[in-house]
Amino acid sequence: MVDPRNVKAMVVPFGSDGENFTWTYDSRTNMRLHDALGQVLLDGLRAVPEGSGVLAFFPSYASLNTTTKRMRESGLMGEVEAAAFVVEEARDGPAEPLVDAYRKALGQGR
Repeated sequence: MVDPRNVKAMVVPFGSDGENFTWTYDSRTNMRLHDALGQVLLDGLRAVPEGSGVLAFFPSYASLNTTTKRMRESGLMGEVEAAAFVVEEARDGPAEPLVDAYRKALGQGR
């Protein structure tokens, strides 16, 4: 689906604000970490060429849900959605509808 020459894998050890991404069981409720991660995602979207995207992997669905919920509460998700088409994997749902939605968005230049 994506030319390997157009892929760059990265580990992001800290946020734009210098916040270290120390993801532990005890830090899972630290909203500063989730805010910093949301900002990194937005910064990444702003840095890639138009028509490109960012793929983020989370260690668990709980972490994904906490981060996206926080991003919605803070308004950051609205900024991300204005910059790119957002697809979130459902825990128990099939992957095909997500892939189809992603392909459709690519065809529309999102």
